[in-house]
Amino acid sequence: MKTNSFTPVLLMMGWFLMVLSAPAQEVTWSEDFSGYVENTGYEARPNGPVAIGDKSQNVRLNNVINVIGGTLVLAGTFEESIQIKGSANSNYSLVVEDGASIHAKHTTFSDMNANGIYIKPGATVDPSGAFYNCTFSDGAPGGTLLTIDNDQELEIENATFFSNGKNAMFNVRKSVDAGIVTFINAGGNFAGSDYEDDPFNRIIWDGVLVSQNVAFAAGWSSLSSYLVPSAPALEDVFAPIADELIIAQTMTGMYFPAENTNTIGNWPQHAAFIIKTGEPCMLPILGTIEENRSLTLATGWNLMPVLSQNPTAIEELFPPERGALIIIKEVAGTGVYWPAHEINTFETLQPGKAYLVKVAEDITIEFPE
Repeated sequence: MKTNSFTPVLLMMGWFLMVLSAPAQEVTWSEDFSGYVENTGYEARPNGPVAIGDKSQNVRLNNVINVIGGTLVLAGTFEESIQIKGSANSNYSLVVEDGASIHAKHTTFSDMNANGIYIKPGATVDPSGAFYNCTFSDGAPGGTLLTIDNDQELEIENATFFSNGKNAMFNVRKSVDAGIVTFINAGGNFAGSDYEDDPFNRIIWDGVLVSQNVAFAAGWSSLSSYLVPSAPALEDVFAPIADELIIAQTMTGMYFPAENTNTIGNWPQHAAFIIKTGEPCMLPILGTIEENRSLTLATGWNLMPVLSQNPTAIEELFPPERGALIIIKEVAGTGVYWPAHEINTFETLQPGKAYLVKVAEDITIEFPE
């Protein structure tokens, strides 16, 4: 006999708040039953689709989800990710039981209880949806964000882990001497072996990524990064601001998505852009630290990136006695550094920005770490 229980859904301003309340304290998926949360809304499918809402990517939970014998599918996309959150002042439990499975892509999990997203012994994670590009954050105090206690050999790509004010102690826990979990290109300030709970050495971190967030006002701005993006195609790099981006230009090419024009190719080494956006936005860049911080500037005008993780003093890069620097200008501001005229309305170069620089001769500069 197939059984499932659902709880009230409250429509609020175009998105849906799902509150689990008495008498139903759990949402349960039993045998031959798959529950779906998709980018078109919250759906449960016991015998065909039963949709609640339309175009909602936010599901808030107030108690327990148990997946028993069926499959929970969280089918987000890069453009429309899913967010699974707890209700105010509440941490939820999401448990995949023995014999059940989960498939999750492009989903953000936050406000979990002490076990985080809990994959029990005997449960499975679908390898085609093994938390690809999922984000885990805001775990319970002293707890973990993700627990995988089954015996699978899993590869999880592009997962992101963030620490938070709730003082979660671990990013990932594996408390059984079975299976292997390999994280490939994981990112976030809480990723890596320093934060795992792995007494049997069954968690592997392969290429932990770093994130850099660059904010843009509406209109013209500049962009550079101290990272090498893990996905260097420009449509991938700019995907998080695809709705806001109008154009990105280098000194020799342009990326103009509305016209399907890309004369730049992939993200170049030591990339520096002049960009225009229609609205204020934030671009998250995920990648590895650029190890080559040596930059050659040609005689005349250059568009210069900032390859340091911290603000860099101009005089550290261009010692006055060298005499090669003529002027540095902000791309979309009034700042000018013009030593011959003793004008210096700014003295440091900011990570994430690019600058117009004119030099009297070919020179090579070295950015600090």
